[in-house]
Amino acid sequence: MDNDENTSESDESSDELDVCLFTPRDEEIVAAAVVLLEKIIRSPVGSAAQIASVAKALHVLKRLPQPTPGVTVSVSLTGPRRWYGEHEIYHWWEVTVEDLVVGISSCGHFYRQSTGGDSFTLMQWSAQPGMGSDFSDYLAQHWIVDDAKPFEQDVGEIELSEPGYSLEVIDDENPLLEQD
Repeated sequence: MDNDENTSESDESSDELDVCLFTPRDEEIVAAAVVLLEKIIRSPVGSAAQIASVAKALHVLKRLPQPTPGVTVSVSLTGPRRWYGEHEIYHWWEVTVEDLVVGISSCGHFYRQSTGGDSFTLMQWSAQPGMGSDFSDYLAQHWIVDDAKPFEQDVGEIELSEPGYSLEVIDDENPLLEQD
C-alpha cells in the first residue's frame, strides 16, 4: 500500500514538471501575446508562409501552460518610426518558441540626432515546464521613451492597418519562408 501512495505522489510531482507554473500575471502576458499573434494573422503585414509559422507560435501559446515540444519559431513585429519633437522611437515585439521554452519581449529603439540612438527593453518574459516564469519589467526605467506602455496596453493599441509595420519570422521547419 505504501508503494501505491509513493507512486501517486511521484505522479503528481512529475505532472508538475510537465507544465509551466503560471501566476495570474503570466496569464495576462500570454493572453496579450495571443492577441498580438492573432492581429498579425488577420493583417496584411505578413506573407502566407509567414502566417503559417505565426500560427504555429499561436498554437503553442494557446496550449500553455501545457508545453508543446518540438516547435522552434520566432516571430518579431516591428512598428513604425514615430517622431516626438527632436527624437524618433520605434518598437518591436517578439514571441519565441525554442522547444519547451517560450519567450515574449517588448523592445524598441530611441534616436536623437544630437546624442545618437540606443535600443531599450521594456519587458522580457519566459517560461518552461516545471519552473516558474522569469519576468523582468523595465518600464519605469525608460522615462525618456515618450510612448512606453505596459505590454498588454501596447499590444492593444497596435493597428496593423497603419503603414510602417514589418514582420520577421524565423522557422527552419517552414521551407516556404525561403521562397518569400
